[in-house]
Amino acid sequence: MPGSEARSTAALEVVSQLREALERHGLRLPSLRVERAATGEELVQLGGARPDVVRRLVEALRDRPPG
Repeated sequence: MPGSEARSTAALEVVSQLREALERHGLRLPSLRVERAATGEELVQLGGARPDVVRRLVEALRDRPPG
């Protein structure tokens, strides 16, 4: 199905963009991945992260305006 390939590409691209943005802040989420839910919808799984990593992520997001 062509539509599902496009979604997979879009989902993988957004995961790649998130990885790059996190790396600019010195952060890594090794469990970051795309999974398909039972409904067929794709979900970006952030996985688990240590509290210090989450704290740094919050700090990085606070420095950015919304949008």
